[in-house]
Amino acid sequence: MKRKAIFLSIVLLIVPVALFASFSLGPNHTFFSTFKSDLLSSGNNLEVFYEAESNMEGQYIRFDKKGGVAGEWYLPITDYDKKKDNYFLHLQTGGSVGVLRLGFDHIAEAQLVMDAHISSVFFLLRGNDNLGFDGVYFMGGELKMFDSVLLRGGIRHFSGHFGDESIYNALSRDSSFVNAEMTEFVEDAYEVDIALYNERFPYLKGAFGFIVPKASSYMMPFVHRPDWILSGGKTNAERDPLSYSVRGDYGDGYNALTLFSEIDGKIPFSWGGITASYIMTLYESGKTKNTLDPTDDDAKWDITHELRLSLSFENDNLSLTMDGFMRMGRFPLLNLYWKESTIYGFGFTLKG
Repeated sequence: MKRKAIFLSIVLLIVPVALFASFSLGPNHTFFSTFKSDLLSSGNNLEVFYEAESNMEGQYIRFDKKGGVAGEWYLPITDYDKKKDNYFLHLQTGGSVGVLRLGFDHIAEAQLVMDAHISSVFFLLRGNDNLGFDGVYFMGGELKMFDSVLLRGGIRHFSGHFGDESIYNALSRDSSFVNAEMTEFVEDAYEVDIALYNERFPYLKGAFGFIVPKASSYMMPFVHRPDWILSGGKTNAERDPLSYSVRGDYGDGYNALTLFSEIDGKIPFSWGGITASYIMTLYESGKTKNTLDPTDDDAKWDITHELRLSLSFENDNLSLTMDGFMRMGRFPLLNLYWKESTIYGFGFTLKG
């Protein structure tokens, strides 16, 4: 009797909601599509940037011979020239879609979402040699409440790939690495985001999110895994610390988290607006144990700061934005995750 009463109560609650709630199959843009940060953006970008400073560790890629034999480090180009090889071209293309939107206008709306992008970086003055390309996608659900509070949760996939020129240049130095394995960035993770943004008050908005890798899919292979996770049948303590460029145990409480936040201030006009953005990302994988000679064994966390000044032209759902930016922290390519740079650049973003 009690179960029937509970079931009847649920039916009586769902039926009025289904009758009076708005419903749309889509496609609709995701609620988070207006944010600029790398982890939220799925826009189409073209950027040129200058690397004013960098640590040289990130200039190298590592090849690991099969059978657990430690590999060697190589520059991704054969003859590095700092006067011309610190100019880069960054291309990104992507999109976002929301489907099955259900809810009450201006009160609460929920939808299933997917967004994805492909990003690539080229040496600008070296015949457009390609350093590599990244593929990133997100699948999950979003909720917008009172036109202001945005929530999102789901799974995000990261996949980094070295460019052909980088691979060829490394292999040309040592023919024994033809059948080698490369240490590349691959990760599946759970993501939760929260944001405040109301289109009727476009002057200020902000977002915060955190990402934690799935236990079966920390950055592969072996690069950063908590000590309690088995990989290849071995714990961190049981495997060769020289293989895959890691050293020893990570210690208690290590989860390889990523935390990111963004705050935007905008002066809107009838045709667009001027926006100042600050984006901060913290990586628990940090500077530690990403190279054979880490600079600080106690530094689990590293931080990336990014400042952007944008001029946008908007027409209905289409917008073109011109950006000037400064970035201090990780190089914008997954496989160069230990490369720290100070970058100045400008670019264009198209969203529709």
